[in-house]
Amino acid sequence: MNKKPDPGSANNATDAKPDDEGGVRPLSSALKTLEVLDALGESVSPMRLVDLARIVGGSRATVYQRLLTLVRAGWVEPTYDGLYRLSLHAARVGDAALAHASLGDRAEAVLRELADTTGETASLAVVDDGRIRIARRAEPHGVLKAELRIGAVLTLDGSASGRILAAFLPQGTLDELLRAGGILADSHVIEAARETGYATSSQRDMPDVMAVAVPVEDAQQQCYAALSLVGPVSRFDAQALLGPLRDAAAELAAMHRRQHIDIRR
Repeated sequence: MNKKPDPGSANNATDAKPDDEGGVRPLSSALKTLEVLDALGESVSPMRLVDLARIVGGSRATVYQRLLTLVRAGWVEPTYDGLYRLSLHAARVGDAALAHASLGDRAEAVLRELADTTGETASLAVVDDGRIRIARRAEPHGVLKAELRIGAVLTLDGSASGRILAAFLPQGTLDELLRAGGILADSHVIEAARETGYATSSQRDMPDVMAVAVPVEDAQQQCYAALSLVGPVSRFDAQALLGPLRDAAAELAAMHRRQHIDIRR
């Protein structure tokens, strides 16, 4: 008697087929379920089933099944009014990811000190899945909060962080951003960032807000993140902020090198 294929097995022809990466294709069912998780992560509020189905391009019945899978796994929870939101489990895993990338509590302390010293909002931006996202941010005490939150996507050509990353990222990482649809700022903007070691925002998307960013290096002395300060144009002095901003970036780089040495030991 022939045994039926296990639907959860990597041998299931509908989910796993040989390809060029290790001979096995990722589970398509898992990838589609994670698309629902990503859609929830992009939203600033709980979502309806119909909206999730529209975003991921599936039927309501299929997306509902994926939601139930995420609920059972602890990643998603339903609200009392029939919406769906990320659970705190997602936040815990996110914190662990930041810690693994040297962006955990110690980095947050650096941002907090920078924000309190300058009176402006401090943010650390990294490349994540072909986009530039805010990974950590800190608000100065007693100051109105900036609009962008952790996970927010920044533009490559208009944001200060995007411009400085375009100037200093390894070419392979920059190519990843461009393949994902990123648009570079004018060449003279990028060259100026390389020469001066900092970049300012274009104010195209938020005309009343200004930002300045510097690169942050890893243990191999390659840029892996952008550290920025953002505040209202009316009081923003980029030149005056560069000193503490560069000091904080150097502290983050030193932290990365220390962790790298500890791991090698």
